[in-house]
Amino acid sequence: MTFSPCPFPPLHKARRCYVDKPNEFYEHELSIITKQVPHFCPKCKGSHDDFKHHECRHRLFYVVIDSLVHTIESFLGRWKCSLCRATFTAYPEYALPYKRYVKDVCISLCEDYVTKDTATYRSITSTIGYTTESQNIDERKLERSTVWRWLGFFGSLKDTLRNAFDIIRQAAPNSTVFRQISSIHPKKYRSDERKIVLEQAFQLFTADAKYQGILGHSLFPDLATRCFWS
Repeated sequence: MTFSPCPFPPLHKARRCYVDKPNEFYEHELSIITKQVPHFCPKCKGSHDDFKHHECRHRLFYVVIDSLVHTIESFLGRWKCSLCRATFTAYPEYALPYKRYVKDVCISLCEDYVTKDTATYRSITSTIGYTTESQNIDERKLERSTVWRWLGFFGSLKDTLRNAFDIIRQAAPNSTVFRQISSIHPKKYRSDERKIVLEQAFQLFTADAKYQGILGHSLFPDLATRCFWS
């Protein structure tokens, strides 16, 4: 991540920042302040530019820098569609719905778990600690159950995975991404249901890497939003 000083005054709800913000945060906040509207509505799936700024929602984000979790305060913009009159949240590239941790942290740790046979929830979280508001290191560690829940979220995005595969198939019909076998180590699950979740999460991460190679950007958040995060 790269960092830079804030190029504009933050909103009153996003004044405190416990660590220098990555550039992605500033770019997102600037897009909200300058009212750069989204280009489609995830509710009616209409593609247009006639959206009204509805509100800003305060949000705390956790980023991992040098194996330490830091807190960043920012906000998410909500918009109102002129066609269906519904309101919705436009997520920036670094955010996931209902997740405090930024997307890259969630995907990185989950991908390590499903791709490395020797990885355990304990091993992938034991090196990550927390800082306080004063930037002092405390004794907490990232909870193992957090990664377990993240994998449940990624493994549930069946529509997103199916649509990603459709787009990849159209753009690169000879791609081998569809035939890659997700061999999850048997010790990583105790039920067939959990095995399926882990396999689908593995396929999602594989598809996302291929998707980025073809289109130049992640399937998060745009494609996932179009699929209602399902």
